[in-house]
Amino acid sequence: MQLTRWLTLAVLTTTLQAYAYDLPQLQQLLDRQKYRLLQQELTKTAETSQQPELLVMQAKAMMSLDQDEALAEVLEKTLPQFPQHAELIRLAGINQFNLAQSSSIFSAPGYAKQGLAYFEQAASLAPDEAKYQRGLIDFYAAAPSIVGGDKKKAQQLADALQQKNQIHGTLAQVALLR
Repeated sequence: MQLTRWLTLAVLTTTLQAYAYDLPQLQQLLDRQKYRLLQQELTKTAETSQQPELLVMQAKAMMSLDQDEALAEVLEKTLPQFPQHAELIRLAGINQFNLAQSSSIFSAPGYAKQGLAYFEQAASLAPDEAKYQRGLIDFYAAAPSIVGGDKKKAQQLADALQQKNQIHGTLAQVALLR
């Protein structure tokens, strides 16, 4: 009886270790720009597709390795699981903009519009997070109107951001002056 419990515990421990991940170690790889190694570790980690923080790391690594098309496939499968995760949605938007820049003139507007939709979604999910608001402001200010750029909208958002956050609002206002 004692031996059976011990064996069961040993099997459970081994199984859990196979699925465990070391978040600080993975974050350290990201911080040190060891993107290929990070991607290898995340590929070996069974929880990557179920843990949004791991998906965020994977997205950042894949973007840094210029694996935009592969990342689009990963995000297409996993975003429905995390419809309220603003950072993951923002990264999906950035990836769409990357795809737009490297695609043909015919498909680029579609990617840019999808990227804008992701940015708008992220900003609405986290209205108090300045980085989501700033991303949206920067897009509206820089993008051509054919894909959703709108300098007036950028100014309105920058004004609203300045009311919420003096520092980031001022930085947004300065960026609009360029």
